[in-house]
Amino acid sequence: MTDKADNYNLLVKPWIPILWADGNPARVSIRTALIEAGRIRQIAASNPMDNVALLRFLLAVLQWCKPDLTGEDRDEIKNADGIPEHWLRKRGAEGEAYAAFELLGAGARFYQDQSLSGEKPKRPVSDLFAYLPADTEINHFRHVYDRTIALCPACCAVGLVRLSAAATSGGSGLSPSVNNAPPVYSVPIGDSLLETLRLNWPLHPSEEDDCAAWETGKPRAKRIGVLEGFTWQPRAVWLGPLVEEDRRKCARCGSSGRVACQMVFKKGRSRKADGRAYSDPHVAWLAKKNRPNDGGSDAKDPALRGPDPLKRSVREAALWCQTGRAVLDTVGDDPPIPSLACAMERLPKGLSLRVTCFEPFTKQKKTFDEHRDGWDVSLDLLRSDYLRGLAIEEIRWVEGLDLSKCLPARQDCQNAYDAARQRGASARSDKTKDAAQSIIAADVQHRLCDLFRNFVKDLAKEHTEDAAGRCVTRWRDAAVSLLRDVLDRACFFSTAGSPLRRLEAAEITRKKLDQTLEKLAESDRKLPSGPASKRESEPQKRGRA
Repeated sequence: MTDKADNYNLLVKPWIPILWADGNPARVSIRTALIEAGRIRQIAASNPMDNVALLRFLLAVLQWCKPDLTGEDRDEIKNADGIPEHWLRKRGAEGEAYAAFELLGAGARFYQDQSLSGEKPKRPVSDLFAYLPADTEINHFRHVYDRTIALCPACCAVGLVRLSAAATSGGSGLSPSVNNAPPVYSVPIGDSLLETLRLNWPLHPSEEDDCAAWETGKPRAKRIGVLEGFTWQPRAVWLGPLVEEDRRKCARCGSSGRVACQMVFKKGRSRKADGRAYSDPHVAWLAKKNRPNDGGSDAKDPALRGPDPLKRSVREAALWCQTGRAVLDTVGDDPPIPSLACAMERLPKGLSLRVTCFEPFTKQKKTFDEHRDGWDVSLDLLRSDYLRGLAIEEIRWVEGLDLSKCLPARQDCQNAYDAARQRGASARSDKTKDAAQSIIAADVQHRLCDLFRNFVKDLAKEHTEDAAGRCVTRWRDAAVSLLRDVLDRACFFSTAGSPLRRLEAAEITRKKLDQTLEKLAESDRKLPSGPASKRESEPQKRGRA
């Protein structure tokens, strides 16, 4: 196919940001990303959600080209430099498959609605990325006008792919992505892009008649399959014509040359209108007992999502407890994250399961933040009901500390604060005190998470119950020491009056912490013997979107 001025075929044009194994960054085409995946360390976009969206897109392309792998196929790619090129020859005419990935031009376009080609583009291309500032996106350090935003074709392609995984709801009746509000995506990863693809592919569960977004005119399956789900189109888009002006550069990568400034941007497909069931293999589907219980509207939501950081900042910091439990619980007949259970079966014995969690924090159309976190858990621990049960019980122990109120002693700090005001001491504002306590509570969660990760690594090395018990004791001692230190700092920031008053408040908070720990110990004594008790080993029914 000739490369005309209006052609930008994503199969051959470089647009996917990657990091080579030697540390050099680059952009590559779909074809290069797959056939040289063994030489690529990882997809390397600057934003976590862009990374997971691009990885899921490549997985969809692989699933589309080769939906099943035999044992011989796995052996062939085990030590290869990438995916064999003959595997990528999709069923049907080669030219037809090639045209499906054309980003520009007058005909059918990649991830775009040709019926909109006659409409005048009025929306700014910044709508493709929630983190780009615009007229209506003012919560940025840098505020710009829509008319100044432009994107190069490569960044436009990334933005179109991002919509399938990270589109939010709200704004002119726009629908969210296939998983409704963007959930936490937990993806098993390897030392190279090829290893990461191999751990995730083929995708399950597969559905008969499953089809990708670029396959038009095909019948839909009874349930939404992974191909349809990974390429879901929540927006109807048509990119406007490219312009080339010296003063215009890409707002995302800074490149000059031909850029797009406007587009047609409307409501696309809606899960609510579709009505079919879908189970995403990268999403943690939580049993009812493991869902948030702080009264939020998401308590009925079966999918693990990042909370609203403005209303629940402490639970935002404590999200590691839920992601950690979901990873540790990824065994049995009904694992919360199906892709992790498949990856465990594909990993050799003696290795660890490495998981990257992509965590968006959104509310309606707003995207507040996007994090990337990770877990590295030994397969020996995951396959041991006893050790795995111990680790899960320690997450429950942390959650029982009720850190959502900035440590159990917050009320006592308030009492000391009120007493100081009655005695005429200089008082700090309630807002200042609350802000200080919230920051400290978030800090303690991050530090507890680091301690817990080290505990899980140490626990995997233990081979007897006595040794595992000593490991638990060391972890709890370290955690309690951390909490005492943070309590002292909380009193310093939130107690008005003299240093003596702060010492008095600190003593009260320590006693309150001891009482809380004693209650937790009493609860532990009431549990059935052995952490891998019946209530842990029985499969739990989990919700599905």
